[in-house]
Amino acid sequence: MKFFSNIVGRVRNFNLPKKNALIPLFEAISNSIHAINELNKIDGHITITISRYSLLGLENDDNKIYGNIDSFEIVDNGIGLDDENFKSFMEVDTTHKYKIGGKGIGRFTWLKAFENVEVKSCFLKDSSYYERNFSFNLDNNDISEDIKKSQNNSSFTSVKLISYLTDYVKYLPKTTEDLAEMIIEHFFAQIIGDRFPKIILIDKINKDEVVKIDILEYFQNNILISSEIKNFNIDKSVFEIIHTKIKVKDNLKSNKLYLSANGRIVKSEELEKLIVDMNSSFYKNTDFGYLAILKSDYLDSCVDSGRMSFNIPDEKELIYNITLDEILDACKINIEEYLNVYLEKIRNEKINKIKKFVIEDTPQYKHLFKYANEELLKINPDISDEKLDDELNKIKRMVDKKAKSEFNKFYKDLNSDKINKEDYEELLRKNMEKITDLSASSLAEYVGHRKVIIEVLSKTIRKDDNEKYHKEEEIHNIIYPMRTDSDSQLYENHNLWLIDEKLAYSEYISSDIPFNNDNKEGRPDIFMFNDTTYLVADTKNEGRVFESIVLFELKRPMRNDYSKSEETPYKQMFNYIDKLRSNTVKDRNGRPIKVDENTRYFLYAICDITTSLEKYLREDDFEQTLDKLGYYKNYKSYVEIISYDKMINDARKRNRIFFDKLGI
Repeated sequence: MKFFSNIVGRVRNFNLPKKNALIPLFEAISNSIHAINELNKIDGHITITISRYSLLGLENDDNKIYGNIDSFEIVDNGIGLDDENFKSFMEVDTTHKYKIGGKGIGRFTWLKAFENVEVKSCFLKDSSYYERNFSFNLDNNDISEDIKKSQNNSSFTSVKLISYLTDYVKYLPKTTEDLAEMIIEHFFAQIIGDRFPKIILIDKINKDEVVKIDILEYFQNNILISSEIKNFNIDKSVFEIIHTKIKVKDNLKSNKLYLSANGRIVKSEELEKLIVDMNSSFYKNTDFGYLAILKSDYLDSCVDSGRMSFNIPDEKELIYNITLDEILDACKINIEEYLNVYLEKIRNEKINKIKKFVIEDTPQYKHLFKYANEELLKINPDISDEKLDDELNKIKRMVDKKAKSEFNKFYKDLNSDKINKEDYEELLRKNMEKITDLSASSLAEYVGHRKVIIEVLSKTIRKDDNEKYHKEEEIHNIIYPMRTDSDSQLYENHNLWLIDEKLAYSEYISSDIPFNNDNKEGRPDIFMFNDTTYLVADTKNEGRVFESIVLFELKRPMRNDYSKSEETPYKQMFNYIDKLRSNTVKDRNGRPIKVDENTRYFLYAICDITTSLEKYLREDDFEQTLDKLGYYKNYKSYVEIISYDKMINDARKRNRIFFDKLGI
């Protein structure tokens, strides 16, 4: 008898990914289950015998030597390949098993992965038993069957899947236990929910050793803890979800949602992607693994011909009116309800962890507990502090954007008289409360930044791990980035507030840029000019005479090698003043820096007051500040020597009230 179409072409056009190397075995087992159910046998059983290649050169696993799997023989005591079933077998894309989910192509997966298939079947016909034998391969489009009367008095079918093709072999499990668990995983929905036949796995490891595993017994003793069935509806379709607690196994992966069709697992979803708290933290708090199996007539109707995916639309259609997202959302709700006692503990621990992080390190996110609690619950419980900061910042931006949008709408509605008097006060209160919280958050972020900068600077003035002091450049870049100016730097990118809050608003600031942009000229560490003595201006250099010039010189912490007065930082700044008074200096943009006899100069040296420097300060009649941490002098200019300790202490004092309010 011939196939009704080209079997070789049909197999070649069928896709069987290498990672699905066990699909042919699963199809054979499924056929055996159908045959047993068709006969309605209570004592139905299936035997799967594994044959392996030679053991030479293969790895040792669990103290047993396993050769690669070569062949399977699947034997069942079902109805057998009688005339009707054989006719269906010979028909490509048969609809014979359509009502029980048969797609008519399972046997073609055998030829996709094996060189040959041998079938022997005994069946009842006219009160007598007959045997049908044939081979099935791609070398011939014909099947020559041999039919004869049988000496047996019961029906059976034996399918031998012979010689795995090389491409698939490396994707096969090694041990008998691994294979048993993969069979259980594939037929999990049937094992849990329906009558399932006895399946014995016989593994001929070598000529002296045979391993036998009863699949159902193995499942009951080594995997299952408990299961519970719940139903829910989506539109008019009924879905059955089986909540299953299992012992954690390497091959039977827990933490999954299985979508099944006709008793077979088709698609799996990682539960961590649906429920963020079902990650490693979940299993630290439980002594079991969790699996959910979903069954429905709707899923049966949507499975594709290869049983490896569903034809479920992303959007509602006329025929398939339930989307995959709707199904997954409903499963998520049911699973969260079933596991609530475990998930609630993880969520509480997660929120406490976030609160601790916010209180101690990032107070700018405090308002999120009030306005974005649901978003906080979506954060991974095992997230690192660095990534947590990123996630909180994303949520903050979302909350800020939403709040501003709501306030703008409120303001627009208010001006267009869409808000009545009864609603006005409540809407105003809610909007102002949220805007106030957002403003406090921004201030907290800025104050938190200042706290960090002060601590960083405190560490930078100390010795490093090599017992050496940090270089001047490191401190310089903290206060103001070197070789930049106020035209290229944003306010947030420098920390002049460490010295004086007013300095940040100077008309022009340059950092480590030589006069006239000439590297042969003087290079003040920090240079500023303004048109008021209060260092506040909002216009550019337009050629006028400046009322004030500010210079800063920074020195390496604990420098103590000043051998003559000319090396001191204040003498360096005096030299810069002499240069400026010549009215030959231009700024970075090539515009003249003009001064006259009324221009005032403010000179600041930031350095540690060591013995060699203090000697010259006393010789030049500097007076000590009240806190004994600095020196100053008024002589044609105001000169102050500020020690690093004084700068840090003063910055802490100015900001302490804000730090205290934030609890940092």
